[in-house]
Amino acid sequence: MMKNFVISKFKDKFAILLSFILCACLLTASDANFAISAKASKESSVKNYIENCIDENVKVLFIGDSRTVDMFYADKSEIKGKVYNNITVYAKDGATFGYMKNTLKKVNVKNYDVIVSWMGANDHGNFDKYSSYYKKLNKKTHGHLVLCTIGYSDNSKLGDLGDCLYYNDGIMQNFNKGLNKWAKKNHVETINLYSYTKKHVTARSNNGVHYVPSPTVDLWNYTVKQIIKKVGEFGFTTEEEPDGTGVPKVPEEKVIQ
Repeated sequence: MMKNFVISKFKDKFAILLSFILCACLLTASDANFAISAKASKESSVKNYIENCIDENVKVLFIGDSRTVDMFYADKSEIKGKVYNNITVYAKDGATFGYMKNTLKKVNVKNYDVIVSWMGANDHGNFDKYSSYYKKLNKKTHGHLVLCTIGYSDNSKLGDLGDCLYYNDGIMQNFNKGLNKWAKKNHVETINLYSYTKKHVTARSNNGVHYVPSPTVDLWNYTVKQIIKKVGEFGFTTEEEPDGTGVPKVPEEKVIQ
């Protein structure tokens, strides 16, 4: 009888141990499946940056604010001179006219053939402060200045009173109105990022000003394509040498000494 009792206890403990082992196996498998699913989901949502690049012998500077930062990072607030697609980028969250002026002083405008500006979203619709500065900048770049109209805001998603007052879509359109009028008068090239974002980009919920998914890869890819077109229109070309190698050629007035 004692023997049967011992055997019975052993069976009970073995059953409990076996149950623990089975539970552990199931949990491990579940965690592994979850991790794989999460990884697959994340990878499937990742978009590729465009491979097209500006000719490495044509120096292009791109300057912007947080919307520019968002084209590359979801968790950073500033980009200091990083190069993407052979385009040197400077951008900072909350950047205004003052940031642009200070940055262009530091980097030396003469070191660049083409300057592209996507500024103004934080200037509350006031383009006037940019007009005289852009006029001087256009002369320094020998007419190789490109202005991007600032992107739209989704009024239905604006987060607070401050956003409603200073970042509503009417404010954005007012700035662009001044920009387009000035650019036309001064024969300055523009890239219409307002129309592109309005049609193809979604604004963030409870924000309405920044865009998703972040980073906004498609927005950068579109911008690069437009910059490449502008560079071509400016006359920066590639001529073929007898050996078949491409030798970049820039207009004589823009050769950097």
